[in-house]
Amino acid sequence: MTGLATLFRQTKSPTNKKSFPKRDIFIPTALSFIHMPEYRFNLNGENKQVSASSNTTLLQVLRNELGVFSVRYGCGKEQCGACVVLRDGKSTHACTALVHECQDSSISTIEGQQHPLQQALIAENAGQCGYCLSGITMTAITMLEENPNPDRKQIQEALAGHLCRCGAHNRIIKAIERVIARG
Repeated sequence: MTGLATLFRQTKSPTNKKSFPKRDIFIPTALSFIHMPEYRFNLNGENKQVSASSNTTLLQVLRNELGVFSVRYGCGKEQCGACVVLRDGKSTHACTALVHECQDSSISTIEGQQHPLQQALIAENAGQCGYCLSGITMTAITMLEENPNPDRKQIQEALAGHLCRCGAHNRIIKAIERVIARG
């Protein structure tokens, strides 16, 4: 028997000196014998296929299977916005979107974007630590595509689900307004 193959051995309790029965439990180190369903989607213009259980989140697949680290885990409850990606052109929280729900979808992350907002964010020094910025950028891009000329209140409402612990919200809003002013 090796390492984890034996979970319980014949032991005596330190307090009552009773013997416990020996139990050998096999704990597999690889779950290769379990068939995982395959899911296909387009990621930033490239077709991808991954094997994952049906309760795996899009965030887990993007980070762990595909190496897309701009999509970040913040809360796991759609409260902070660090995980936002575009799914078929709409903002989606990757931390709660299950991979099976994304079958045959088009997923876009910050790596797949070339939007004037990205340069405006740099010009306004909006990314202090940058942890939240990819999610905010994806939400702002969606907002600008749906409404190319939002006012400040509409911008604030669109970004209300995003947390920036650095307090860069005003600079982020200025960057969005810069893009709006350029048309």
